[in-house]
Amino acid sequence: MDRIGFKSVFMISHRPEIHSGPYHFCFDTVNGTEQMGYIRPIWLEEYDEILPSTDEWTTCIRLPIKQEKQGDRSRNFDDIHARLLLFLNRLRQIEIVRQQGINETNNRIFTRIDHANGQIIELQERTKTSEKITKNFWFVLKKVIQVPAELKAKLSDIKCDVESTTIAIAYPLNAIYESSSFQILSTQPLFAYLPLRSYGFRFILQADFEIPATRQEILRDNVWNEWLKTEMIQLVPLAYEQFQHLPELLTSSSLDFEQHTHPLTSIQTLKYFLKLIPARNEIDPYFNTFIDKSVQLLMGIIQFPVIREDKNGIIEWISPTKCILVRDPFIRQIFSQDLLLSHFNSYYLDEQIIMECDETILIRLGCRRLDFSDILRLIRTLYTQNEQEHSTKTTSIEQIAQWFLCIDYSLQQEREKPGFNIDHNDGTEMTTMAELKKMKIIPLRQQTRLVSVEEFDQRAILFPFDKTTPYAKHLKIVLEDLPTIDERLLEFIENKYPRRLDSIKRLLRDLGVSDSRNIRKIYSNHILPVISDDTQWSTKSDSVLIAYLICIYKELYYPQPDLFLNEIDKLKSKLIIKIREGKFVRTNSNGANIVHLTSLYGCERSLDSLTLSMDQFTFISDDYYNQYRTELFYQDTERKKFVRFLNELDLHDFFLVNMTDNPFINVEQLAGTQWAYEIKTLTPLLYEPFIVKDYRCDEFDTLVSSKDNNDVTRYTQILLYLDRWCQSMSAFYVASVIRARGRHVTTLAPVKGIESSFCLSLRKHSWIPVAGGQLFKPTDVYFLPLKNPFCRYVPHLDRSKISLTDTNFVNLLGFKQEITRKTIFELLMKWSCNLDNDSLWKLVNMTSNLIPCTIPTTSRQSCHDIIDNIRCVYIFLASDNDSCALLTRFRLWPLVFIPRTSETGDFLFINEVFWKDSESLLTMNDGTNLESAQNTSLESYYGSDANLQQFFINILHVKLEPTLDDYLPLLSNAADRKHDYIWKCIEVITRLAFTQNKQTLVKDKCIDWAFIPCLGDKNKLVKYTDRPYYPHDMIIADLFEDTLSIIKLSDRIHLSYSYQENIIRTAPSSSILDSYINESMGKFYILKKYEKSESRHIDTMVNYLIPDESARLKLSQYIRHLFKIYQDEDIQGLTKQSDSLPEQQVPKWVIPQVIKKEPTSPSTEEEEENELDNEPVNIPHELMEKIKNQPGWELPKPSTNIVIDPNQPKALTCFPAKAGAVNPVESWNTKPLPTSQSQSGEEIPRKPLASADNNPPLSISESTSSLFKTNDGRDQTDDKKNDEQVAPSDNDKHTDVKSKTQPNEDDRSVRSQPTSFTIADFTSRPPRANFEHIHVSTLTNLVLSPASWSNLPSSTIITPSDNEADLATGRQGEDLVYRYLKWKYPDELIEWVNEQQESGKPFDIRIVHKTTNNQIELVEVKTTRSPNQNTFQISVGEVESLLENQTNYHIYRVYYTDDEKSSTITILSRLKRHLQQKQLALSMTIIEKSDE
Repeated sequence: MDRIGFKSVFMISHRPEIHSGPYHFCFDTVNGTEQMGYIRPIWLEEYDEILPSTDEWTTCIRLPIKQEKQGDRSRNFDDIHARLLLFLNRLRQIEIVRQQGINETNNRIFTRIDHANGQIIELQERTKTSEKITKNFWFVLKKVIQVPAELKAKLSDIKCDVESTTIAIAYPLNAIYESSSFQILSTQPLFAYLPLRSYGFRFILQADFEIPATRQEILRDNVWNEWLKTEMIQLVPLAYEQFQHLPELLTSSSLDFEQHTHPLTSIQTLKYFLKLIPARNEIDPYFNTFIDKSVQLLMGIIQFPVIREDKNGIIEWISPTKCILVRDPFIRQIFSQDLLLSHFNSYYLDEQIIMECDETILIRLGCRRLDFSDILRLIRTLYTQNEQEHSTKTTSIEQIAQWFLCIDYSLQQEREKPGFNIDHNDGTEMTTMAELKKMKIIPLRQQTRLVSVEEFDQRAILFPFDKTTPYAKHLKIVLEDLPTIDERLLEFIENKYPRRLDSIKRLLRDLGVSDSRNIRKIYSNHILPVISDDTQWSTKSDSVLIAYLICIYKELYYPQPDLFLNEIDKLKSKLIIKIREGKFVRTNSNGANIVHLTSLYGCERSLDSLTLSMDQFTFISDDYYNQYRTELFYQDTERKKFVRFLNELDLHDFFLVNMTDNPFINVEQLAGTQWAYEIKTLTPLLYEPFIVKDYRCDEFDTLVSSKDNNDVTRYTQILLYLDRWCQSMSAFYVASVIRARGRHVTTLAPVKGIESSFCLSLRKHSWIPVAGGQLFKPTDVYFLPLKNPFCRYVPHLDRSKISLTDTNFVNLLGFKQEITRKTIFELLMKWSCNLDNDSLWKLVNMTSNLIPCTIPTTSRQSCHDIIDNIRCVYIFLASDNDSCALLTRFRLWPLVFIPRTSETGDFLFINEVFWKDSESLLTMNDGTNLESAQNTSLESYYGSDANLQQFFINILHVKLEPTLDDYLPLLSNAADRKHDYIWKCIEVITRLAFTQNKQTLVKDKCIDWAFIPCLGDKNKLVKYTDRPYYPHDMIIADLFEDTLSIIKLSDRIHLSYSYQENIIRTAPSSSILDSYINESMGKFYILKKYEKSESRHIDTMVNYLIPDESARLKLSQYIRHLFKIYQDEDIQGLTKQSDSLPEQQVPKWVIPQVIKKEPTSPSTEEEEENELDNEPVNIPHELMEKIKNQPGWELPKPSTNIVIDPNQPKALTCFPAKAGAVNPVESWNTKPLPTSQSQSGEEIPRKPLASADNNPPLSISESTSSLFKTNDGRDQTDDKKNDEQVAPSDNDKHTDVKSKTQPNEDDRSVRSQPTSFTIADFTSRPPRANFEHIHVSTLTNLVLSPASWSNLPSSTIITPSDNEADLATGRQGEDLVYRYLKWKYPDELIEWVNEQQESGKPFDIRIVHKTTNNQIELVEVKTTRSPNQNTFQISVGEVESLLENQTNYHIYRVYYTDDEKSSTITILSRLKRHLQQKQLALSMTIIEKSDE
């Protein structure tokens, strides 16, 4: 009951009763206050009125009317309507019985009938006294909405647990067929299941609103009602969607609409729907937001009907945003719908909608009016396109005339609107005129496109003029060119709309159309604007544009030149001139289009005298002279006047030179200008402001500074042209310095003349064509005699092709007129070493000593030249002491030119060449070098000049003869050589090897070479390791020549195998010994310091007896075992050991091979080389005899019960170190260990420093570069020399560590590095490794270490107290390498893993090459402060890492000094390969535990 508003019954009754079946109760608001009569029911035992039969009803509500309501009872029942049933769920009929008399009643019956599933509700009303039934149809749409959880929580006390509610909208349908306006539709009440009051809607909104007891309106500011209002916004769009199906719905429901039998159309449905949408001013403001948002939602879905004329009147439904509201049929006639569609993509809205619907609602839904502003916008859209053209047909002119009529009509309509005030609306009309001036709506005569008045803002559009008046040729052309309205436009208006002609003319005048013909106005309003606009003059004919210039000259300049000068500057920047190429260009003295006069106009210096291509310079066309020759230029004086007029416009025959005034307050302001060099000379002359009257030629600057101008012919002719006219143009080369106070006094002499900008620009640009076709600055060009031998090397003027006759012009340009030796020296260094001048002199100034080479020794700098030219260069430089001094300092660089072809050659290093080959092994009979020779002889190329020989040998320190290293490679490819040639090579190499004491080197180099000729027909060559047989008996040798390798001796070679004093024995071992046995003398030799070492004696004997390395080790161990037995048990122990051995055949001793030594007397140069590699020990003859007479070695007696003092340090000895070597301790990541020494005198191997992890360390050494001394540091040679020295065998040789100063820098270079040698002849030595050596002093821009490093200790002998210094030295080395790598690879990722603390990794620095796919390199740094220390420790982890990363693991050996510039770095790469090739050696030392 409460759902239909039961509370409202208390408005008319104090005691409502409810009777339902057996239940009877009431609510008593008067007598039941104690029982809360409004809420609590009162049970009825008795009731006043007899109730109808229960068969007629289920529930009966009895409302006793209040006494005060008795008078309104009749009226209240009359207000009850059938729509009361619209939103009641079960109530379908209401009958109102009204008693009018005793026996008379008036019954009204309301019935509800649902159709189409309740979407259409039919409400009938009838009375019992009449058979007429009134039917009202309603279109009802309902939507169930869910209550939000937060809202339910707020209203839980009021709405309990309501989950959803229903909202609805109902439209009356009876008036849907009516065509009248919407005012006939009455407003409807708002419903809260039952009707409330009206809020202005013509449809019904239903919802479960919260209402007061009066049920007159809904509660405002109520949360529930606000939420319902927000949700009901979706009802109107939902209704539109259902309205689209309403015609079908009505047809299918067969509803009985009175007097409407024809079907309902979609347009009728839409019109009716639109009529029911209220405006904001029609409804209660409370629902304004509801209707606004409903319309916004509706805009996105609603569509309006339009009729497509191009589709035979088919109706299309489109969005309202594409609909145009136009009520005026005149506008519709001119602006067709096709025009509207093509330019605005819009349609005219159907006239039915426009006439019957509220225009305000249509605009709110997105439609727009087409008023005057829209008409202008449409015209702008049509005619603002530059390409818009119109036809010359009459129909086209008629269409344009209609547009003017439409515009004029629209303006008239605006003026005739009610309330129009010319004073108030004048601004609007001016705005309209401004808009019209922008539109392209003006048809001009003889033009194919429409124009706007704004295009002619600087010039006038004219009405048609009378053509009968005679004019001069140029005037007539100009007048005909004036923009004139097409005559047909006015003719059409005059014929079709004569009364509108004056109005149209007035409109045109308002737009700016004129009928003036004044020549100055034509110039200012037409000619000047046309030539100023590229789009305008580009459409003109040549004759018109020529006539423009002639008209200006003849009509304006010629009568009064002085008066027109004021216009010259303006005209100068806008003038267009026809040029010879047939096109017009805009002249601009500051731009690229500079037009020059030709000789046709009487200009003698014209640039057209140069025979250049058309694009070099721009010349005026001959048409100006040819077309008006008879009218204007019939005399030379007239032509000269025209030329003066053109000169005023900056058209000249010469380059365009402008004079400018440059003011300065004082001389100091010249600083930073091109005249800064004149400050010194002008300072004593000027003490006040002054002006520099300067001449500048921007045209010349632009011409010669353009990168696209590389035509040598062009600049050759310009150079000759300037030389020819230098005298007449000399004034342009001088700028005048005048005082500012006398600038207007023409008779005042200048203070000084200085070089003008034009003169300076001649020198600063690269425009002088030199031999070879290039362009250079004049100051870089040489002006040399024709036969100068070095002219080919410098940019010079080819005087045979370019003959300059004016000496002043040559001096003005600043040509160089001689080549200095400094220039030739710089060129030679550029060719040979690719050093530019800055880098060259930086190296020269870096030091005054020998300059180290910074380029790889494997590089070859090629040069395109012939030997004769380079020979002249050397001779030229050799004649100058300063040049020779510089070349001597650069002798480590590749300075020697060797031709490879007839036109090219390479520059080689000094160690790659020698002067001559006396043995003729490296050169052929004609003196040329063998292809297989690694080094090159210079005698064949430079031998004809004795001065050159002295130059190469004395200045560049080239070797006079080849060295052993030059000859050795000849044996590597001896297969194609004759046997005599091979034996000669062997002879020379053997002699040099013994002379230079390099037998071991030769043996190692030749170990894999087959070079020994053997007997037989196959001319077989074998290696010396193949052990070929010596042919003692040639008869026997001939028998076995095919099966055995028997040496084929040459007549000049004699081998000896006898044992004499001069026989040198081969070393039985590849190791380096400190003792040996001389069998021929029967003597045993050992170094003094090892004379008590039993181990040395044992090793020497074993090495002499057995050649096999593995067998030596076994025998050595066995002898040591016997020696131990002897020490413990004396001779009896040895006897027992002998008796216990089984009987066996003991082989005889193996006699080592011998080689006959050729007695030679080494030369001075050879002695110098001997000192660099295996230098022999100079032992006097007396000393040798004394040694021979010394007693031999005796077996020492065994010592028993030897007490070893644990506190006495043991002697540290490194074996197998070379004789005389001292083994400095590494200073990188090491800890000092205590040393001990045996009391027995037996040699104990020296303990190296333990690594950080106490693992036994390995040591690695560069086997080719170690310097060894004795432990006490003394040299092993005697200062006394004997001329008759005995040539000792290799086992007799010791190290001489004293370096001798030699003039040959190669010797110095070698001597500067530590050398090693052995006492054994031909001991196996690995080939020298080509490791990269870096001198820090040669690195530019490398950040050196801070000064704090310099305070660190530099001792190379480490003691326990030096441990901190060792760590600091190691860290200094890492830091230096880290900074070097950052300098070398600025774009790569360099990580110093030990930068913060020791990481324990097997590397110190990690490099990630981002530019090569993130390749990684690992760097381990080993640092020493000893410059000769090449042995260092390496841990097991580092060994494993270098084996795992064979190609990207490097060891940087740092020889560190406090002055980092003197430090060097050696980079060891591919360590495994170098170890395999014996270029690096690994050794292992057993670490003995301390006695503690």
